[in-house]
Amino acid sequence: MSDRTAETPIVVEHREQLWWLLAEAAQLEHGIMCQYLYAGLSLKASTDEGVTEHPAAPEVTAAASSARQLAEALRAHVPAGR
Repeated sequence: MSDRTAETPIVVEHREQLWWLLAEAAQLEHGIMCQYLYAGLSLKASTDEGVTEHPAAPEVTAAASSARQLAEALRAHVPAGR
């Protein structure tokens, strides 16, 4: 029985191939980061925004607050108009 989860190693033979692979990885990472930021910023963080009192509410509020702090830090490093 073969292991289907085993990955074959990537062999990079030329510098151009390495640049292409790095560019592809960066595009993938950027797309995923945007989705996580959108999801994080979409979370409601307080009862003023409609979060109901629940035993899990402190964890939800903390997660939303952390996502907003991260987004604010990222905005500080991105030039306006981008």
